Amino acid sequence: LPILEMIWKLGMNWTQALSFRKHIEKIGIVQTDLSSQFAFKKYIGKGAFSEVYLAQHVETATTVAAKVMKKPLGYPDVNVDGRIWDEFSKEVRVLARAQGHENIMKLHGTYLFRTNDGGNGGNNPCALTVITELLDISLLDLVKRTGKLPESSTKGVAESLLSALAHLNSVGFVHRDLKVSNVMLRSLERGGIVLVDYGFAREYQGPEVFKSVVGTV
Repeated sequence: LPILEMIWKLGMNWTQALSFRKHIEKIGIVQTDLSSQFAFKKYIGKGAFSEVYLAQHVETATTVAAKVMKKPLGYPDVNVDGRIWDEFSKEVRVLARAQGHENIMKLHGTYLFRTNDGGNGGNNPCALTVITELLDISLLDLVKRTGKLPESSTKGVAESLLSALAHLNSVGFVHRDLKVSNVMLRSLERGGIVLVDYGFAREYQGPEVFKSVVGTV
């Protein structure tokens, strides 16, 4: 993790990040060989800022989730939206630092790739995606399907979420968007509660009073 922090603080402007593949891969922020590593199989769903696809690793056939930012990052050497990069890198930074806890979503990698938008013969805008473990069902969808959970199950969900939040706090972040749609099960048969969506997370410096409402509790 100390190495990761050093990597994220290295200075590099957007043009360099998009223009020099070896440079960006050496720094380790994103990789650029998405198509040779993963094949997108089907659309799963979407959130406010991203779309999620089921993908498969080319060599191992392992299934994963690919979360693609809806808005493209931009065109190499032409125009790049720094806000998109900031939103993406902030969420990935939180997730990367929180790795190693059973109730935190597993991060496999981040990629920069050319989209199919624009029809410009390969000169399409670049987009960003994060590859994570593939989860089964959200707590919201489970409750809609089965009705209210038994008391014992509810207790287990609460304990898992408290553990995830405590872990996030221990690595310096608060989640700020805890809701049933952001709670997933690894497997409908075997269980396993996972807290997802870290877009509203922010660094935690100590007790404070927020001046505005952010996310959901």
